[in-house]
Amino acid sequence: MDQRLLFIKETYHLTDFQIKKYEVMFERLDSGDDNYLDFADFVPHVNHIKKEKNWEENGKFFLKMMNAKASFWMVLCYIEGTILENLIDKNQWIHFWAEMADSVCKGKTFHFGRHSMKIRPDKAPGWTTVIMHSLFEILDANFSGIISKAEYNLYLESIRIKLKAEELDKTWNILTDNKPKKGLKIDQMEELFTQWLINGDENNKVPGDYFPSGGYGI
Repeated sequence: MDQRLLFIKETYHLTDFQIKKYEVMFERLDSGDDNYLDFADFVPHVNHIKKEKNWEENGKFFLKMMNAKASFWMVLCYIEGTILENLIDKNQWIHFWAEMADSVCKGKTFHFGRHSMKIRPDKAPGWTTVIMHSLFEILDANFSGIISKAEYNLYLESIRIKLKAEELDKTWNILTDNKPKKGLKIDQMEELFTQWLINGDENNKVPGDYFPSGGYGI
């Protein structure tokens, strides 16, 4: 483990399991396999969904998805101070999620509809809400307010994760609490993502650990 990563791990009290989960997402998104992310690494994901959904070039759905990606990217670069460079390395990526996990654990998570998770009385910063909105829109390809199993699988395929049918069914049942036909609403995704962020015990996996990556690599 290099010194930068060791500093992040010790500063934010990350476990090896948390680091591994964050690394898996970086590696799946790094479409150029050059150990850096730039905005171009998000384009294959949108183009994959565009092709599968037969979206028009620069149509409203395509533009809405690109806008969700851009919102996520701008917050990521702003927090890491890399707006001018337009690049994120793996350590910066891990630091970003460590910062978000720390923000979540310091207060309320995110508020959507009637749902609110409160850990401490102070409030997490607003940028975390922007991230959650963006992530939901990135997965909700129909923009219906509910993520279906087909949409979840399409997202996984777009970031180069291919699950077998039985693996997908098992993972989806875990994520939906054995209610696969209902899909995932934003408050459910919020809770799963929060679990992914903060659970550091590899021997006690929770449903959220399977969420962003379908359990791939963990």
